Amino acid sequence: MTELFMLLIGLTVGVGFFHLRQKSAGKNRPTLVSHQAIVEKVERVFKIVMVEGFFSEIYDFQKTEKFLYLIPTTKKALLIVNAKVMMGYDFKKVRMEILPEKNEIRILEFPEPEILSIDPEVRYYNVEDNLLNKFKTEDLTLIQQEAKKIIVDKAMQSELPQIAVNQIRNLLIEVGELRNWKLTGLDKLLISYQGGRKLL
Repeated sequence: MTELFMLLIGLTVGVGFFHLRQKSAGKNRPTLVSHQAIVEKVERVFKIVMVEGFFSEIYDFQKTEKFLYLIPTTKKALLIVNAKVMMGYDFKKVRMEILPEKNEIRILEFPEPEILSIDPEVRYYNVEDNLLNKFKTEDLTLIQQEAKKIIVDKAMQSELPQIAVNQIRNLLIEVGELRNWKLTGLDKLLISYQGGRKLL
């Protein structure tokens, strides 16, 4: 009986010691963190920013829906949109002809300046909704899209396109003069206006 009792105590102590050792080893075991980066597409670009502008706009959002097709409910939001807009050129769209024997560079086709990036910051003020017509994720997405569109329209109607054209012309002329090359086809530097085209 005593031997059986001592055997049980020894077995219990052994199991306990083994369990504690395993737990301690688990604590000391280094944590393994794995991650994967998936690159779907890599594309070479040649875009040059010629000018940047800062814009601010107040946007009044309202959306009315009918609860049970009878009771009209309206949600509103007043927001201020601040954005930095960078405008320049995508040189993948440029077509040039180089004539080394004449020291001449001919511009065959030159794109209009375009917005290369826009970084909007939206601040919401005076947000009003109700239980029957709450703001949803799609509403916020719509607001972000509309706010960005307003900034894009404002930037394209501003002096940024004209400044970009003047900047790229000066750059091309300076590069040509530096290499003692004649530059022709500057009349291809056009921008659209009121349905027509004009040279700046």
